[in-house]
Amino acid sequence: MGIELSVYATVYNNAYIVEKCVRSLFNALPDIDELVVVDNYSTDGTYEILLELGKEYPIRVYRYRCSRGLGRQLAFNKTRGRYVMYIDMDTVFDKRWGYVVKHLLNETSDNTLWNYFGLTTRRTAELIGGWRDQNYGEDWEFIARAIKRGVEVRIPTVPSFCLNVKKAPTGFGEYRYVRNRLSLAVRLLKNFADNVRGCSIGVPEVMYREKEFNLKTLAYLAISSIFTFPRSRPSCTVIVYRYSRYFLPEEVGLPKDWFLAFWGYIDVYWSYIKDRVFEVIKRARNLNICVVARGLLMYRSIDVAKGFLEGFIQSISKRFYMKIGRVVKSCLHYSYTVPIKT
Repeated sequence: MGIELSVYATVYNNAYIVEKCVRSLFNALPDIDELVVVDNYSTDGTYEILLELGKEYPIRVYRYRCSRGLGRQLAFNKTRGRYVMYIDMDTVFDKRWGYVVKHLLNETSDNTLWNYFGLTTRRTAELIGGWRDQNYGEDWEFIARAIKRGVEVRIPTVPSFCLNVKKAPTGFGEYRYVRNRLSLAVRLLKNFADNVRGCSIGVPEVMYREKEFNLKTLAYLAISSIFTFPRSRPSCTVIVYRYSRYFLPEEVGLPKDWFLAFWGYIDVYWSYIKDRVFEVIKRARNLNICVVARGLLMYRSIDVAKGFLEGFIQSISKRFYMKIGRVVKSCLHYSYTVPIKT
């Protein structure tokens, strides 16, 4: 029997979490036939850990100097499965994640892609044209390009049931990969340039997103002007929000109470997402709703919402952790008493 499901990823200096990531991945979904990883010459032992894990699991590891996007493409090129799925190697997977993926596999065919789970067929991934050589925003660019090429991008309205662990001994978020504040500033500017270049984030979006006018915003505006001024086209975020198709959990064989939908930056993108929001409300009925960290959250079960928000809080910067934590608690308290009925 040939290989059916290939999972692929790229990694750099994730020794603090990579073993837990791999073990939770195969524990949640034992049906994975192969995991292909491209390591960007990690210096903290990540590569060696993966080689050891390869003695227990069907893992193949390669080393290349690459960006995140190029690393994903190089890993994809080494896969052999009929179905392919990309993941991040700083992620811990819950068993419910595997349960969701199994159900989505039954609904996956050529010209379809499940966003937030990265699941599609090999033929569809080749139709999309592979990953661009970007270090940031490469996933949104990939999804938007899929839509432009006629692929039906589907979003299951359930939590991802996995947790990105961004806190390492060397720092939080992008601090994991730099030596000092200057290196961090350079990395952030390069990441933003990648995002603008690949995802067409224009000046108005930068202003709406940043809210505060400071030196960082000024630098971002300058970068955005350079890459987007000569042309006018919708950003990848707008395309994904406007043209994705949403599926309720019960429509793909999942528990009804697992329903959860989240849209970020609603103050920026409301005009593009409002039709999708009202469509989901009409179809799902009897929902709870709240706004948190400039995002719109809808859910049925308070426990599912708490799990999602606990992960959401830890994924944002430490600077805003306490502030957002207070907002989340308020959000859950008040929204639970005000269900939406249509």
